[in-house]
Amino acid sequence: GKAKVALQPISFKEEEKIKKVIERLKSEGKTDGNAGIELAYEVADKNYVRGGNNRIILATDGEFPVNEETFNLVKKFSGQDIFISVFNFGKTTMSAKNLKQLTTVGKGNYEYNTRENVDTKLITEAKAKKKK
Repeated sequence: GKAKVALQPISFKEEEKIKKVIERLKSEGKTDGNAGIELAYEVADKNYVRGGNNRIILATDGEFPVNEETFNLVKKFSGQDIFISVFNFGKTTMSAKNLKQLTTVGKGNYEYNTRENVDTKLITEAKAKKKK
């Protein structure tokens, strides 16, 4: 599918709304992950809150190659206090290395998720501050 915004920028205080959107997410395959990340940064930049927790949370099955342009974009915005964290729901570890590297460049966090741990990890991430 095409990259799209599943949830407009929102405060973590709206926990129930966030959970409902997450519960409706499903992998439809063939989404351009790089285009999705670019779209996320456009939205985050447009809605930037000075001193806020400006964070992109990427939920993915991890089955896409991260290109050099995306790494450069993530690095640029991490210098502007817009960070990226990744929730990997994939069944393989094929791109885990690239996704972990993306979060390092983006000053965020990387989490491998299962149905059992996703709620706890998501709320923790929504409240997170940037890594030092």
